[in-house]
Amino acid sequence: MAIDFESNPFWDYSLNVYRRDGVSPALINFQDRHNLDVNILLLCLWMGYSGRGELDDADFSHVLRVSANWNPEIVCAIRDVRIRLRQEIALVPKELSDAVRKKLLELEIECEHVEQLSLATGLTQKEPHGGSSEEKLRDCGLNLKSYFDRKGCILDADDRRELLAILWAAFDDLNADKIRPFCEEIFA
Repeated sequence: MAIDFESNPFWDYSLNVYRRDGVSPALINFQDRHNLDVNILLLCLWMGYSGRGELDDADFSHVLRVSANWNPEIVCAIRDVRIRLRQEIALVPKELSDAVRKKLLELEIECEHVEQLSLATGLTQKEPHGGSSEEKLRDCGLNLKSYFDRKGCILDADDRRELLAILWAAFDDLNADKIRPFCEEIFA
C-alpha cells in the first residue's frame, strides 16, 4: 500500500527535473562516482531555482545529518537489493524476483520522498524571495559547489559536462551561452 503524501514543492520540482533529458543519469553518476546523495543535489537545485537562495551552514548541517541517518542504510540498502534482483538468482523463479524488484522500486521511491520531506523540514530559508533566472542559477551553482566542497568532491571534465546538462535542464529558460561560462567560473 502506497503512502499518501501531501503535496510538496520540493518533491514536485525534483520529479520534474529528474525526468528531463540527461538529468537522471548525470545525477546517478554523481552518486556513484562521488558518493553524493541525489536528494541533496536536487535540494541544492531547488533552493536556488525556487528563489529560496543559498543554503547556509546550519542548512547544510541539517541536510547532511538527515542524509547520513537515512540515505545509506535505508535508501541505498533498498537500492542495492533491487539492483541485485536484476540478476538471475539460482532456484528462484525470475518472474517472482522481478515482481519483488518492482515492489522494491516503489518502496525506494517512497523512501526518497520521506528523505526529501525530512531535508526540507529543517531549512532556515523556506519562503522564496524571487530574483532573476541568472541570480537563481548562481544560487544553484553556489549550493552545489558548497555541497561538493563539504564532501571533498573534486570535479573532472566529465563532471562539469554533466553539471552543465543538469543546469541546462533545470533552467530551460536560459541558453547554454549563459550557463556554460557560469559553470566554467564556479566549477573550474
